[in-house]
Amino acid sequence: MRSPNTTLLFVIWFNLSACQVNTPPPDEDSGWDDTKSFAENCFPEHENFTSIAPDYDQYNPVYGRHCAGTAHQEITGIEKIVFLGDSITAGTPPTPEEDYYRNQLVSTLQEEATSLEVVNCAQWGARTDDILSKPHEQLLTCVPQPESKPTLIVMTVGGNDMFEAAKVVQETGDTTQAAVVIDRTLEYFEEAITWMRDNETTHFPGGLFIVFSNIYEYTDATGNMGSCPAASALGFGAQVPELAEGYIRVNEEYLRIAVETNTDMVFLLEHFCGHGFESENPDSPCYIGPETEVWFDGTCIHPNPLGHHKISELFAKMVVQ
Repeated sequence: MRSPNTTLLFVIWFNLSACQVNTPPPDEDSGWDDTKSFAENCFPEHENFTSIAPDYDQYNPVYGRHCAGTAHQEITGIEKIVFLGDSITAGTPPTPEEDYYRNQLVSTLQEEATSLEVVNCAQWGARTDDILSKPHEQLLTCVPQPESKPTLIVMTVGGNDMFEAAKVVQETGDTTQAAVVIDRTLEYFEEAITWMRDNETTHFPGGLFIVFSNIYEYTDATGNMGSCPAASALGFGAQVPELAEGYIRVNEEYLRIAVETNTDMVFLLEHFCGHGFESENPDSPCYIGPETEVWFDGTCIHPNPLGHHKISELFAKMVVQ
């Protein structure tokens, strides 16, 4: 069995305050202030960020005024939802099944849709190659034949790939080989998303919408993997600061893929920042304040019920118009 999903240290990410912001048409109820940056509008509680960050603006995305993610698609008329990806989407104990974010999201969408077919092919330990490639072929397992229903694909994936890259550095010190793992991760992910779009008219003639998340982490940008009480027992105790650039690159590339394929990305990393196991550390770049709720469970790398609720909320903001 593959190692469980994780995103190791990500030594800080995000400074979106300096550039011209691209947004959808104004929404009088959103509270959006056009005189402020995306970061100021969406994450005003984060005051300690540095300029060491994924440069999302270089790809000229459209940022959603809901602050959940990008807004490249107008998602309407969904009759089928397909879940792909890793254990975040599959769901893991001790969180009850009814609290898994995908089940909460389905309940929300069922309030909007007359009927909704639901298919789940997400698996524990899945990596980016599992979406399209053999032996798992999640996409073609869930949708083996052309689908006439308007279909929404939702997924979280990539953390297990990054964990593999981290293990390479931890065990060998070889950052070059770790970079190869990261390159392969991005290649598989882009191949999968591009295949969906290139085959949309033949495999999804009823219409296709795709929403995926970027990759979160549990150290609140401190890189202290031992901050989770169970980290040592799970083999997460080492620090691998060499991977910081890799995490920056992966999240930037996920955003680029969303722009170029007219798909959407949820800012999971940004929203979970400050809700990890360093939430009480005032020196953390993600520090929000005392007694901030932790959104990760005892496995260190999976969301607890609060975290699942937040993920469901974010995806719902992306897909419920």
